[in-house]
Formats: sequence, C-alpha cells, structure tokens
Amino acid sequence: MGDGDLVIRTRGLTKAYGARFAVRGLDLEVPRGCAFGLLGQNGAGKTTTIRLLLGLVRPTAGDALIFGRSIAEERLALLPRIGCMVEGPAFYPYLSARRNLSWLGDIAGGVAAARVDECLARVGLLDRGDDLYRGFSTGMRQRLGIAAALLLDPELVILDEPVSGLDPPAVLVVRRLIRDLVEREGKTVVVSSHLLHEVEVSCDRVAVIDQGRVVAAGEVKALLDPDQAWVDVSTPDPGRAAEVARGVEGVRSVEARPDGIAVGLEAQQAAALNRRLVEAGLEVRALVPRKRSLEELFHELAGTARVEAAELRS
Repeated sequence: MGDGDLVIRTRGLTKAYGARFAVRGLDLEVPRGCAFGLLGQNGAGKTTTIRLLLGLVRPTAGDALIFGRSIAEERLALLPRIGCMVEGPAFYPYLSARRNLSWLGDIAGGVAAARVDECLARVGLLDRGDDLYRGFSTGMRQRLGIAAALLLDPELVILDEPVSGLDPPAVLVVRRLIRDLVEREGKTVVVSSHLLHEVEVSCDRVAVIDQGRVVAAGEVKALLDPDQAWVDVSTPDPGRAAEVARGVEGVRSVEARPDGIAVGLEAQQAAALNRRLVEAGLEVRALVPRKRSLEELFHELAGTARVEAAELRS
C-alpha cells in the first residue's frame, strides 16, 4: 500500500512521561476510506495515541503523518481537514446544543444553520437542539460531541470512545453513522474503544494496543481467522474433557470452564472432537459452534505481550 493511500502513517511513535511510556514505538497505517479501530483496555495508550495524531502533545520519539504531512510541523494546516472528539466533549452549559455548534462554526469562519441542523439530526438530537447543554444527559453530551466533530465536513474523523455512556438505541445510531461516513461519504473514521464488540461490528480494520504497543493489526475478518472454529462443549466433567480434547488432531487451544470446555480448532475438526469425547465415555450435553471474537483475540495477544514485556524487564 503506497503512502498516497494512507491517511495516517506513524513510525516509532513514542510518548514517555518520565520513566513511564504511554505509547511505545507505535507503527500504524490507516488506509483512506475505512473505519479503523484502536482497540485496547483503559490505560492501554489509545487516548495518548489520538492526542499525538492531533498534535495536542509532542512525541518523545517518532513522527505521525496525516495526509502525508507531519502533524508536528504542519498542524495548523492539517487540523481543518480533521474532525475529532477526544476525552469527552465540553461545551458552554448556558447555551443550547444548536447555539454551541453555531459558535464553533463561527470560530471556524462560519457554518450555515442548515449544516448545524444536519449534524444534530445525524446524532439524533435535532428535536433537542434548543435545549440548554447543562440539562443534557451524559449520552446526549457524547452525541453532541460527535456532531461537533462532523460540523466542518472533515475528511478524517477521530472519535475517542464514541459510545461511552450511550443507551442501546443511541449506540445503534452511532454505529450506523460510522458506516455511513465510510460507505456513503468516503471518509476515514478512526474509533478508539475498550468495547471489543463495538470495534468488531463497526470497523473494517483494527490495531490492538496493549501497554502502549501494537500487538496486532489488520483487517478484522483476517484477524479473526475464518479457518479456525470455536466450539463450546457442555459436559459434567470439564477437566477430563479438556484432557481428551487436547489429544484431538487440529485442536489449537482448550479452556476448561465450570460447565464444560471452550475449544479452538481447525474448522473441519468439530465432528472428530465430539466423537473422541463420546468414545472416552464423556457425556456431551451440547456442542455449540461459534465465531472467534475480538475479545478472545485481545486477551490472547495482550497476555503474550505482557509475558514478553516481563521477560525483557527481567
């Protein structure tokens, strides 16, 4: 993929606060016209990464290129092309939602009233546009922050934890909005989240971040490995079932649970697993196939990364 196809490219991006690394040697490539997820637990370095991408903090090492230009050197020229919501929105409490957005537009040189209403409508707040911000719930404030990020029709939209505090109907609104921005308008959307399912259903590509480092990156479908199946086996003897399952050809992982075992195996080996368990005299109450989730992938990768980090420190 050539640099012209990339909206964001970082190399060795690092931010240290004294001896503590918030971001360590981060290499990211975000293609144009996709929804890209920054996935990690709270404290993994996602918000610091976004602040570095926006030039809000200076890197200790490395650089970030936005549209092929250094954000550190050309921040003022690049920011009009970027819409963002970082670490929760903040608005004037004594102004209405509509007036807050209009004021932001005035600072940027003027925005038509129709555009303000369009942005309110896209996040489901058009009927609350004249209500004062101070009376908004946490979820409504979050949605107004997303509306503000869209106000100037940016090419790149960066949203930090966009569904935090939202109720289920509002979550669906934001999911559809992200997909519309990408599929209908050709924008690039970067979403940071610790909610693994949200990234899985909303994003095309993902970078899994743990302890300030990328531990995996790529297309969501490819990372979830369609050639590997997962089955949940319900049995009254999980310990014995796990022992038998580990001896089945094609089984890659086995996890014992109170009501059975979870098994990762080659896609065609589920029947062989069931047969071996029955032949071993085990009662198989249910064997339920399922897709691997980003949550399982994340915990595998994060666990491996932390072991490697501990070995480096020792």
